Amino acid sequence: MGLSIFCIQMGQRFKDGLAGLGFLHALQQHSSVSSPVLCFSAKALTASDLETMFRPDLSPAGSNRWQKEAKTLGFWADYLLDSEEKMTAVSLEELLMFATGLAALFK
Repeated sequence: MGLSIFCIQMGQRFKDGLAGLGFLHALQQHSSVSSPVLCFSAKALTASDLETMFRPDLSPAGSNRWQKEAKTLGFWADYLLDSEEKMTAVSLEELLMFATGLAALFK
């Protein structure tokens, strides 16, 4: 049996299994809903994505500590923008990998 015939038969068996569960019909009828779940699509990473992904736990507003933290957040936002514009040694993707272990964000 040739490889192409084997692949066709395996594909048909897979479709038969999905049809037996009623899942194949649902996929065909609602492909736009299931596509993001079943198909990988990497989203281009932006500085804004990383900035909104993490929420800092700041000290009470108005305190000396809060003022320093707010200043640090400004520096962090600037660094993310510089990384997005490829002006730093570390890319946004490398920052994402370091912080989360993810290589990319999904759409």
